[in-house]
Amino acid sequence: MLVLKKQDLTGRDVFEFKKGRYDGLHWNEDSIYVTEEMFAEAGLLQWFIRAFGFFHYYGPTEVTEREWKTFKSIVDECGSDLARQLVREIDEWAAACFKVHDRFTICGI
Repeated sequence: MLVLKKQDLTGRDVFEFKKGRYDGLHWNEDSIYVTEEMFAEAGLLQWFIRAFGFFHYYGPTEVTEREWKTFKSIVDECGSDLARQLVREIDEWAAACFKVHDRFTICGI
C-alpha cells in the first residue's frame, strides 16, 4: 500500500489528505498520508500543477470532486505506473470523502 494511515506514520515528511475544507487541524484519524518521497517518485507535483495550475507544497490545497476527476484523467493518460497506482489508492479514499464533503484538502509538508 502506497498511502499511509495515521498509525503507520514513522516521522517522515508527509502530505496529509484530509476530508473537507482546510480548518487548521492536522493529523486526523480519517486522513490518509503520502510520504514526500512517494509524492516525488510518482511525480504528483507536476500532475497537480498541470491539472489545477497550482499546488501549495508547504500549505493547503483544496480539491473539488470535479478537479479530482480532471487530475485522475491526466494521470491515467500521462502518468507512470507508480503514479496511476498511487492515485487509485487515493481515489478509494476520495470516493468515500465525496459522499459527504464537496472537497478534500491536501496539507503540504
